[in-house]
Amino acid sequence: MTYWKILSEYHTNMKNIIYTTTLLLSLCFSYSSLLAQSLGEDAYLDYYLGRNIQEGRLFSGYGLNTLPLLKSIPNEWIYLYRRNNTLNDSRALFGQVDPVFRVPYARNNLLVSFKGSHLGELDLNIIGKVRYKKVSTTLRVNGHWNSTKHDNNQDNFLDIPLQKRLLAHNIWNINLDRFSSVNTIWYTNQQRQGGQWQFDYAKDYLTNQAYGYGQAIQHLVGESINYISVRKRDLLTLQFRVADHSHQDYYGLRQYTGTEWGIDTRAIYTYTLDNAVDQFRIGLNYHYNIIRENLDTLQLHRNESYGGGFVGYETSLGKKFHLSSRFNILYHNIAKWVLVPHLKLDFKLHEHFAANIFGGGGMRFANVLNENQRFLLSNRTIEIKEPLEAERAWNYGGSFVYSQWWKGVDLMSTLKFQFKHTLYENKIIADLDQDAYTLAFYNLDGKAEKFSFELDAHVQWTALRLDLGIDYRFDWYAATINQVYQQLPLQSMHTMMVDIGYRQKLNYYRKYIDFETQLYWYGPQRLPDASAKGSTFGLASTGVFRWDMKVTAPIKIFFKRYRGEKYNIELFVGMDNILQNIQQNPFIAATQPFSPDFDGGLAWQSTSGRRFYSGFKFYLK
Repeated sequence: MTYWKILSEYHTNMKNIIYTTTLLLSLCFSYSSLLAQSLGEDAYLDYYLGRNIQEGRLFSGYGLNTLPLLKSIPNEWIYLYRRNNTLNDSRALFGQVDPVFRVPYARNNLLVSFKGSHLGELDLNIIGKVRYKKVSTTLRVNGHWNSTKHDNNQDNFLDIPLQKRLLAHNIWNINLDRFSSVNTIWYTNQQRQGGQWQFDYAKDYLTNQAYGYGQAIQHLVGESINYISVRKRDLLTLQFRVADHSHQDYYGLRQYTGTEWGIDTRAIYTYTLDNAVDQFRIGLNYHYNIIRENLDTLQLHRNESYGGGFVGYETSLGKKFHLSSRFNILYHNIAKWVLVPHLKLDFKLHEHFAANIFGGGGMRFANVLNENQRFLLSNRTIEIKEPLEAERAWNYGGSFVYSQWWKGVDLMSTLKFQFKHTLYENKIIADLDQDAYTLAFYNLDGKAEKFSFELDAHVQWTALRLDLGIDYRFDWYAATINQVYQQLPLQSMHTMMVDIGYRQKLNYYRKYIDFETQLYWYGPQRLPDASAKGSTFGLASTGVFRWDMKVTAPIKIFFKRYRGEKYNIELFVGMDNILQNIQQNPFIAATQPFSPDFDGGLAWQSTSGRRFYSGFKFYLK
């Protein structure tokens, strides 16, 4: 095949691509791609987890590390974010966010990806895998760097904080006949700096010459999970985890420090009867945690020590029903005796239809300053009005999934629905409403509840190599705040996402060009009254639209003689926030950042504007 013939076919394919993509964009609305996480902002995470991310659980850990570590994980590492109604922990009700990492392909033992944006951001990922007999190890390393200043909205504050980040995640797997072990080491070093354009950390840190804010994080976690086969059907699981975390933030003249050290040990024995239907679980666990939060002269220190056990029972009720139950009992040095039951019933009434109902309880202690960091970006006075007690809640809900393969048209359709109602016995209230100049914390005096409704529809059309979907969520999250039962501030009641994925086949190279685009919509959010500070925000934010797009192609389409039998290179380009939807004035009293009126914690939208990026992925087989 001549070069000109190849070029002609290439242009023909490109015209088809442009036509098809334009048609799809005109017909479709949204879905939620797991890759929709931009280079410098966490658009996907803000949508998917942001509705109450401060209560999330990360890698079986709760504490000061959860939010910053979760938001720093690059999307190249992630296969999916698993959220489920687990029976495994007394705090599980308050949210679980367990990222499931992508496993290197069986023949791809090395992945190197690099990308950069026109805003000066650079991001490097290296994922390597080595196997030797029954031992394997996977190493993931991420480096992120941004030292370029931008101020597109002309408010004299940086649109994107300057950042340096190093992540390392190493897993060792040992697989023997009756024993397997998964051992993990996590290391994070991250530094961020935002604030006024003229802020120089070396000269202006904790001075009133220029306003700056930022954070420095050091995080180290080691975990070992060991599985021992007992008899033919039984399993003994032994788990040990240690975490060491330090957090140093600054907000103008204010300094926040947070430190955490803890250990977590568990032993679980799973006993299965000979009928292979009834299964019992018995477990013991002990947790010790030291948390220190300091903001100027305010000190919030807590030592947690608790231990206990649980008993669980699972059984199948015929071929269509499966029952899971669990009862946790533990003694906490602060909360005393804690009893947490869980119950879940799964049923499959049809080959295309599966559903479940669930209910349970939970208890946890909130790290109020760490979980409300955004509001520290202000000169509000912090008040702790009373000793803060443990948060306790109960929830119940259900879900169903309908899926079907339409053989005649090669189409797979999936419809998911879930609802959940959470009722709080106690919740720590972060009160921004009683006074525009104060952030007050106190125990719930009234009622608090959260009602969630989620609807996801997904269509995978194999014949056209097309993925379509829509994800809609409704959240009513309300509590008694300042003696008024009202929706929590800065929480969208309605959110929606759209994702379109399309793959164009290039017959002459037997390769593909992948197109993916996402559209996000966040509904209006309630805002606390800040008119006393001269705010023009009002009592509700505007809705937010965001549109992202990415194109990925193998290098073979550009170089005829490139073969790459043992390796492959993919090139990609993308654009984030195509609609240039930004918040022009996110700071109240931006020209007087050291005055009592200054407040940067009520922003609800991006300030970075449109972002162009490109990069490559290198696979070594």
